[in-house]
Amino acid sequence: MGNNSRGMALVIVIFILSLMTITAVWLVDVMMISVRRTENIRDSEQAHQIAVASEMWGVSVLELDGSESTTDHPAEAWSNLGAGVAMEEGTIETVIIDQQGLLNINNLLTEARLDSSPQKSKALPSVWIPAFKRLLRLLEIDESLADAVIDWMDEDQEVRGIYGAEDHAYLGKEPPYRAANRMFNDISELIWVKGFDEKIINKLSPFMTALPTTDVRININTAPLLVIRIIGTSTLSEQEAKTLIDDRPLKEGYTIDAFLKHDRMAGQSEVATRLSGDNSRYFNIVSTVQYGRANYRMISLVNRVGKLATVVLRR
Repeated sequence: MGNNSRGMALVIVIFILSLMTITAVWLVDVMMISVRRTENIRDSEQAHQIAVASEMWGVSVLELDGSESTTDHPAEAWSNLGAGVAMEEGTIETVIIDQQGLLNINNLLTEARLDSSPQKSKALPSVWIPAFKRLLRLLEIDESLADAVIDWMDEDQEVRGIYGAEDHAYLGKEPPYRAANRMFNDISELIWVKGFDEKIINKLSPFMTALPTTDVRININTAPLLVIRIIGTSTLSEQEAKTLIDDRPLKEGYTIDAFLKHDRMAGQSEVATRLSGDNSRYFNIVSTVQYGRANYRMISLVNRVGKLATVVLRR
């Protein structure tokens, strides 16, 4: 009995020690997770604050540029901020991207409203809707989808063309929803519009933007080749657009007058005058931060409303 009692006591002691060891390891593990969580929160918050500072720097660069020049082009400082830089515990990179080098999808809304207005007969012919259709054709997308885009934004329930779609086309979906009847906040919202899918949106995204206003002219100094091709009465050939880009003055960019007088724009100026500009107000400031274990990317849409005034519209 004595030996059995001592053996049982030893088993109990070993069991208790094992339990205490397991508990201690668990507590240490919980503590390490808590510490790691705290460090992650700290790193993420620090990365956010650094991104905000990057945004502020981008704003100051744009304001300085606005006070020094009247045109915006790729040779300016805002477009050449350099590669990312190292800092204590991480890196930061700031990139400014002109949003007016792209076609603003919300420009279509003004002309859509005019089409349904009693003043339609007095209005100038549409230029943004045909430009959008030219872009769709160049990307080998059915241009009739433009009708669905306009119906998505306009306030009425009248269906445009055979590809248009108002509330009744969306209420039968699962889940049901209605046409937005407002401007787009982002190009990705096209996924809700009849006829659009991820593949089509990915094709359009490099050439379109969604700015919070209408009738924003395309900056001919920052527009990519495909967008240059739609600036005019008809679609420019790839070679014509390439020549326009190659002939762009490197140090100061085109003025509108110089652009329209280029021989490749012959016969295009009547429409191009209404589509094109040589400066920009809307920019994306892209701030990419790596701090500690945090990787943070912030895209800030800003509106340079004056030489020394820039408003952050959204992040």
